Amino acid sequence: MIRKGILIVLFGLFCSLVNAQTERKFVRKGNDSYEQKNYTDSEIKYRKALDQKSDYYDALYNIGDALYKQKKYKEAAKQFQTIANQSKVSEDLKAKAYHNMGNALLKSKKLKESINAYKNALKLNPKDIETKHNLTYAMNQLQKQKKQQQKQQQNKNQHHFRSFFPISKFPFFEIMFSTPLLEYSTCAVSSATRPSPGHSIGQLRIYCPWSGAIAPGRMCA
Repeated sequence: MIRKGILIVLFGLFCSLVNAQTERKFVRKGNDSYEQKNYTDSEIKYRKALDQKSDYYDALYNIGDALYKQKKYKEAAKQFQTIANQSKVSEDLKAKAYHNMGNALLKSKKLKESINAYKNALKLNPKDIETKHNLTYAMNQLQKQKKQQQKQQQNKNQHHFRSFFPISKFPFFEIMFSTPLLEYSTCAVSSATRPSPGHSIGQLRIYCPWSGAIAPGRMCA
C-alpha cells in the first residue's frame, strides 16, 4: 500500500512537471510570434498556455499585450484589469498591469479612467517616471477636452440666443456679438503635454518575472 501511494505521488509530480513545461512552451511560442509582429497568433498561443493553467499570470498578462498590439484597446484594458484584481499577483506586476491599462484606456479616449489607472499604478510604484509622465499627459488632455466642451456649449448658447432674439434688428447687440472675446491664457506649454523621446505614450510594459527586466518589444522566454 505504501509503495502504491508513493507511485501515485510520483506520477502526480510527473504530470505537474509535464504541464508546466507545456505552459512554458506555449508562452515561448507566443513570444516568437509576438517578436515577428504576428500578434493574433501570439494571442492564440498565450491562451493555449492559459488553458493548461488557468492562473498562469504571465500568459494572462501577455494576452493583454497581444490585444493591445492588435488595437483591441477595450479588451486589453479588461485583461490588465483582471491581472490587477488578482490577490496572488505581486505588486510589481500589478503596477505594470495598471500602467498598461492606463495606456489602453488612453487609446480608447477614456481619459478619466486612464487617469485612475495611472494613479493606481503610482500607488504601487511611486517612483515610476513613465507612469508619472503618462498621468500628466492624460490630465492635460482631459483639461483640453473640458475647455473644448465649454467652448462648444458657449457657441451653442449663442446660437440659441440669436435664434430667439434676432440681433440684426439691434445694431448694438450685433456689434457686441461680432467682437471677439478676450481671454487670458498662459503661453508656456509644458513639455509633459507631449511624448518625449524615450517616453512614448502607449508603450507596453513587458513583464519577465525571472529576469526582472522590462524591455519594450520583448517578451518573457
